Amino acid sequence: IILTESEGKKIAVKLNPTAMQQGGMPGMQKQKVEKADNTRLTNERKKINGYDCVKVVGEDEDSNYEAWITNDLNFSIFDLFPMLKDTRDYSAETDIVEAIFEKGFILEMTETKKKTDEVSKMTATINEQKVNASLFNISEEEYQVFDLTDMAKLMQEASTDPEKMQQLQKIFEEMSNN
Repeated sequence: IILTESEGKKIAVKLNPTAMQQGGMPGMQKQKVEKADNTRLTNERKKINGYDCVKVVGEDEDSNYEAWITNDLNFSIFDLFPMLKDTRDYSAETDIVEAIFEKGFILEMTETKKKTDEVSKMTATINEQKVNASLFNISEEEYQVFDLTDMAKLMQEASTDPEKMQQLQKIFEEMSNN
């Protein structure tokens, strides 16, 4: 479950990576995108939350990226979201971020848009602890909830059913408006 909050709006995205991995990403045709890995590891190092990190920089047509990654965790974003491995060649837009993911676990990342100088920053905090199952109960009054497993099924159905396609488009509009 990924919880996000932006400008007072709260979204919960439920994932079942195993189910999505087994079912693949319905409705998507894998298209190989030739990508240049425009990322490079630097010699800059720092500790973040006790983890040794190295700076990775990269750029694509629209943005410059700076990320601090660690390999201390022996853990990858692909361990959390195995379906990314299946979909990572679908879009040239995500190539640069995926290239950074491949280098290590991102603890901090900054994206600066070239045209507007708009800056987006992501930070991750690692807390090793036992998790109470009640944390996975999401208040639908507090959060707008999207279930990506259901969406994958809906994507498959939408390929042949115009009504399902309209439902899917509405969901994507709601997600993008939040």
